[in-house]
Amino acid sequence: MKIRVRFLLGNVCSFVSLVLLLAACSGQKWARDAVNSVDIGLWFLTGTGVRYKLINAGAAVDSVDVTSAGQTVTLYSHFCSLSVVAAIDPWCLQDATATRAFTVLALIAAIVSFILSVMVALDIKIPTWNGEGKEATLVTPVVCSLVETVTLIPAVTLWRRMVTRYDEQCREEMKINTFTCIKTGPTYTLTIVAIPFAAVTYVIWRLSHSYYEAKRAGKIADGFTLAAKTDNVDEILSGIANKIDIDANGSDGRNALHWACTLHRTSICHVLLKKGASISKKDRDGWTPLHWASRVGNLDIVHLLAKYGANLNVQDRWGTTPLMLTVVGESKVAAETLIELGACVDARNVFGQTPLMLCAEGGTPLHQIGMVFLNAGSNLALQDAQGMTALHYAAAHGSVNLLMNMLQQCNSELVDKPNKFGETLSYLAVLHSQPKILELVKNWREGNPIVAAHDDEDEVATGTGRTTVRTIARTESSHGREVM
Repeated sequence: MKIRVRFLLGNVCSFVSLVLLLAACSGQKWARDAVNSVDIGLWFLTGTGVRYKLINAGAAVDSVDVTSAGQTVTLYSHFCSLSVVAAIDPWCLQDATATRAFTVLALIAAIVSFILSVMVALDIKIPTWNGEGKEATLVTPVVCSLVETVTLIPAVTLWRRMVTRYDEQCREEMKINTFTCIKTGPTYTLTIVAIPFAAVTYVIWRLSHSYYEAKRAGKIADGFTLAAKTDNVDEILSGIANKIDIDANGSDGRNALHWACTLHRTSICHVLLKKGASISKKDRDGWTPLHWASRVGNLDIVHLLAKYGANLNVQDRWGTTPLMLTVVGESKVAAETLIELGACVDARNVFGQTPLMLCAEGGTPLHQIGMVFLNAGSNLALQDAQGMTALHYAAAHGSVNLLMNMLQQCNSELVDKPNKFGETLSYLAVLHSQPKILELVKNWREGNPIVAAHDDEDEVATGTGRTTVRTIARTESSHGREVM
């Protein structure tokens, strides 16, 4: 049985038991007192016989508001608040009180179980204070459906025992053995019917929980993703023939297409896409297949994904686009390909950075990729969350050649523009010990010719060796990303 069918059946059973319990709590037909002409529910005593019950109990009925002529429903709490009644009437004694408590607990459990199981089925997250939401699981529905089942059994048992005792007492007082004073009503029967529905719900959720958790953890899809890693086309086709979910993420957080793109398995990508694999499915950190293909610089797969309609500007949880990942992978041809296909050269991540800013931040090794973005018309006036432009990044990280090319497209207003901390290009050059940058800006201001520095003379000491794109690389390492 597929997990979706289980969810449907489980939610139907959960809903039915919930409706039955709602009817039980609002129903006035749990039992019938034939002697006093009173219908008795968990919360109500209905009928003209209430007045007779009060008279029989020795209460002064004229002073009791709940028995006025126009009132048809009497709350048990009003009825049992009279001490003379509470002492002798079974509907006010311990068994009835316990029945009410167990039934309410079962109703609450049914409500919680149904709501959370629907959230799991529809992939709706539980709201949290940080706004990110928490993924709903079947753990709570399993517990709640068990609580519902367990509490309904003593509820109906206690009610039945109370009715039996009162009926025996009534017949003894009337000295008639053949007359039934108290009869259980239809609502009592509906409550009994709710028990098997609650039990079936528990069994379904219990059986589904293990499968669902394994599926969510990716263990079920691990064999399929392994086939993609090892370029095993036959195993891939076998899995598809067996109706496996080809978009399911494995325990490592990626699905078969993610791995095929990462490991340059072009033939596997063709098969998966032809068989309907999702091009927009994200891994646990928000990367799509196009993110991975761009990261490793595989042009064939990039073109293939674009052909199948992949969103060229899709963003992960940090706002990183595939074009930005060409910077991380230092793939100039991948950057050119994405731009030719229509990727936005000025897309921004959550920090407000553009691909050109990331190149400028990366230093000399990324100069050629930066030129791709610059020639594609990247907007030099854009600022990130700290007010930094691509010029500021180049000045701070020693990207001499890239800054030289950017200066040729700038006016004095843009060059003199400070960031949010009041730092100009010259200030950043001094702050980060970049004398070549300082000289370059000075020559530009004086109108002197500015020429490109040789790559071997333009190395930048950063204290950590070769500079990488700090923002995205930090994101990769913090999430344990692995590129094989």
